[in-house]
Amino acid sequence: MPHHPLRILFVCAENSCRSQMAEGFARSLGGGRVAAASAGSRPAARVHPAAVRLMAERGIDLGGSVPRGLDALAAGSTWDAVVTMGCGDACPAIPARRRIDWDLPDPRDLPDDAFRAVRDEIERRVKILLAESARMPPRAGAGSGSLPADGRRRPALFEEALSHVRAARRRVPAERAALIAISGIDASGKGHVAGGLAAALQEEGVRAIHLNIDGWLRLPHERFAAVNPGEHFYRCAIRFDEMFSQLILPLRERRSIRLEADFAEETAADYRRHVYEFQEVEVILLEGIFLLKPAYRSSYDAAIWIECSFATALERALARRQEALSDEDTVAAYRRVYFPAQEIHLARDDPRAAATLILDNDPRPA
Repeated sequence: MPHHPLRILFVCAENSCRSQMAEGFARSLGGGRVAAASAGSRPAARVHPAAVRLMAERGIDLGGSVPRGLDALAAGSTWDAVVTMGCGDACPAIPARRRIDWDLPDPRDLPDDAFRAVRDEIERRVKILLAESARMPPRAGAGSGSLPADGRRRPALFEEALSHVRAARRRVPAERAALIAISGIDASGKGHVAGGLAAALQEEGVRAIHLNIDGWLRLPHERFAAVNPGEHFYRCAIRFDEMFSQLILPLRERRSIRLEADFAEETAADYRRHVYEFQEVEVILLEGIFLLKPAYRSSYDAAIWIECSFATALERALARRQEALSDEDTVAAYRRVYFPAQEIHLARDDPRAAATLILDNDPRPA
């Protein structure tokens, strides 16, 4: 089977700094295996001079680049990944297998040293994105629930999940959004599944959004503990009550929201302010760990559990290097904190029994 270049779109507000730098790094680092592009929801007149000058320090020429709007993208294009960086509600309409939000500051008014810090963080994240994509190629037609590159060939289990979400939407009154939980253990592929479902629904004309809960993490000193780290992470990792009361339930009931809230990057020492803005949403695909704790089950119109063994999840965690850890540190973190916390969840909450659909996303035999 021929290997087609990975199609990645980077989107920010003006397409003059962050998304241009990300496109430049993706093209440079990815070579012929990546087809990268960038766009803005409100494109500027030119690429920021500091972006051109400071990317030149990395040997990447942005001098001939011109900002472009989302309307300049080819109609009907489906991307392997869409990475957004502060473009508000303009981005969910872009069909993509995977959707990622990088909550990065706009460097346009920053001094050079701070601008370089944003540039270097973008470079780090692009490297992680490319490494993850290279190690997790699409497996069209596999019976394990792995998602296809587009909507033309979908495994039967993915079709079942899509039908499950459609049915949930039909049961819900038109004046509110359907809320679908997509959960599993860490690195089970739940984000991959949620992104694929969102893209498929968007191609059908459904206003679907994929919301990852990681922005509602507590800060590292709050979610990690030296004593009984698994139990502590299970209880303290996510600000669930704030997330549901401020964002999820109001959006479910009203279908539209504009909310400014504290947002936590995984390795951040402090919160950033982040704007969630959505209009006339029909389906919310809420994705993350521990969503099927008993306290939150009644909020969902459907709940999909992504079945995956701990062995496969650890392989995927090593491939994605989400927190830029070494292999040894990744293995230690998963075995000491994440997997013990999820073993507690499995034993205490029985999330499989609470799910309305279980999707097998593990190539290993059961």
